[in-house]
Amino acid sequence: MEKKINKCPNKASVEDFSLLDPLVQSSPYEFYEVLHEQCPVYRMPETGFYVVTKYDDLREVLRNTKVYSSDSRVRKVLQGDRYVLQQEILKERGWEHIDTLQQADPPVHTRHRKLIDRVFTA
Repeated sequence: MEKKINKCPNKASVEDFSLLDPLVQSSPYEFYEVLHEQCPVYRMPETGFYVVTKYDDLREVLRNTKVYSSDSRVRKVLQGDRYVLQQEILKERGWEHIDTLQQADPPVHTRHRKLIDRVFTA
């Protein structure tokens, strides 16, 4: 990844990082700090996914499934050709997409969660 010139040379900028960079993935904490300070709701340019770093914002996203979705079909509509390319790459590498609990919204999520709820209960 090419580094951009930062107006504050001692302070990192969001543009200095990519969550797809293996170095950032192995130690993302500096990037998380920069996101939290500079861009608490960040849209990854490479994927179109959003990263939400503030607690209250994240609670809103998780609770308001009418506005915010985890459903992979929604990503397909929003990302178009990018989604198709991503799925082709994943399938080619043995990671074909399947619908999972974490990629579902109510009522599908609720129905599946009830099936496995005992595992999460003491």
